[in-house]
Amino acid sequence: MSARSFGPALNWLDVLFVPLKGRNKPLKGTWRWRGTQAEHLIMEAAAPALEHMTLEQGVRALIEAVPDALARAGSCLDLQLGFDLEGAQAAVLSCLSGQIDSSAIRRISVNLEVAGANRMAATRVGHDALRREWRRPLTRSLRWVRVHAVGKAISRSRPLADACRMVGGLIGSALAQQVETPGYDEIYVNLGTDDTTVRYERTALEDWCENAWAVVGEPQLAERDPARLRRTVFDAAREALLVLAEVDHLDGVKIARLLGEIDVDGLANVFVHRRMEHASVTAQITYSLGERNDHGCILRPIFHLEAMDLETGSRMRWPLGPIDLMEAGRALTRLQISSREIRLHLHGKPLRFPLGHVMDSGPRTGPVARR
Repeated sequence: MSARSFGPALNWLDVLFVPLKGRNKPLKGTWRWRGTQAEHLIMEAAAPALEHMTLEQGVRALIEAVPDALARAGSCLDLQLGFDLEGAQAAVLSCLSGQIDSSAIRRISVNLEVAGANRMAATRVGHDALRREWRRPLTRSLRWVRVHAVGKAISRSRPLADACRMVGGLIGSALAQQVETPGYDEIYVNLGTDDTTVRYERTALEDWCENAWAVVGEPQLAERDPARLRRTVFDAAREALLVLAEVDHLDGVKIARLLGEIDVDGLANVFVHRRMEHASVTAQITYSLGERNDHGCILRPIFHLEAMDLETGSRMRWPLGPIDLMEAGRALTRLQISSREIRLHLHGKPLRFPLGHVMDSGPRTGPVARR
C-alpha cells in the first residue's frame, strides 16, 4: 500500500475502531486539516471483539475491516477527483493472502520504524497526486529556495551541507520574486538517497513553504571534489523543482530558463538584490556568490551598490561589504535616489553616495560611503 497512490481524492486514510456496545451514533468519517488543506480522512469502523481472539486472529480481523471502511469513505470524497476504490481494496486484501502468524507479526514489529516511514511517505505521494489535478490560482511570489540533505547516511556530511547551501543560494537568487506559487513563500528541496527518506524526513512542515523531492545515489553524494558535488546537487534540485512545477502548475518553462542561466561551476552570475529608478538614474544592489567572505556556514557575498545614468551611460560602483545572504533584506533598507545622491541604510546606519558630475563613463569603485 505504501508504494502506491490510488488517486488524488484520498491520500491518507486512518481507520478508527470504536466499540459498538452501548453506542447509538452511526459510524462517521471526519476530515483532518493542515492549514487550509484537507490532510487525511478518519473513518470509524466497528471494533471486533479482540478480547476473544489470538493476536494473529485480531490482526486479520482488523485488516478485513479496512475494505468496508474504504467503501464508506466514498461518500466523503470529492467526486471530481479520481480514486481507485477497487484497487485500494484489492491491495488491502492482498495482505491476507499470506499466513499471519507470530513470526510474521514479529518481523513487522522489528521494522515498525521503516513501516511508519513508508506510510508517511505514501501520504506525500497521494498529496502530490491531488495537487496535480487541483489547479490552484498562483497568488504569491516565491521568496527563496533551500536545499537540505536528509537521512542519517548523508545529513551529517559537511561537504554535502556546503554544496546544498551554495546551490540553495544560487537557485534562490535566480528564482526569488520571479515565480508565482499557489500560496507558499519558499520551496525546500529535500535531497536524499531514496524516495521514502526524502518524503518521511521532509523539512517543509508549514503552509508557507512547500517540499520538492530530489533522489541521488549515495556514491554520488560522497563525491570529494566540491565543484562536481555542487553540480550533482544542482542537477538533482533542478529536476525536483521542475517536477514540483508540474505538480503545482508553476511556470516550468520560466524556471528551466532561469536555472539554465546559472553558472554552477564558475559562480560568475551577478544577481540583483534590489533595483530602483529615478529620472535618468538607475540604482541597483548586486552580489555574486563567486565573491564572498563567509563566516562559518553563513554565506556572505560581497554586495555592491551600482548607479547608472541612462542618458549618458556613465556608471559608478561602491562596495557595501560582506552581508549574510539570508539577512540581506533586513540589512539593506530605505534605498532612495535624488538628483544629487543615493541614500541607503546598511544595518540601520544611513549612508550617502554622491552623484552628479563625478559619474564617469566606466565602472568605478569608490569608498564604501560617507555618512
